[in-house]
Amino acid sequence: MSEKLLIHCPANPGYNRILNTGERGMKLTGFGLLRLQTGQRHAAATDGCEVALVILGGTFRVVGDGFDFAKVGGRADVFSGKPHTVYLPRHTAYEVVAVS
Repeated sequence: MSEKLLIHCPANPGYNRILNTGERGMKLTGFGLLRLQTGQRHAAATDGCEVALVILGGTFRVVGDGFDFAKVGGRADVFSGKPHTVYLPRHTAYEVVAVS
């Protein structure tokens, strides 16, 4: 059973899909990993889903129509403090910019 739950995910630059909604029994949840170097950007849209951006390390900016979270995060890695998250509602275009 545990073999089916273990998912190896590379941390390549850019967006790395881990699993889509509906895969492996995850009826309502999908996961991805976004890895950016300082100054890099990633634009996307939430479409029909809600999105939670959880920063694992460093800081980022999230900007879209009507919002601008200029500096989110700040911990060096997952072992150095509490995580920070940005929630985005359905049908929202956004851009993530790596600050550090």
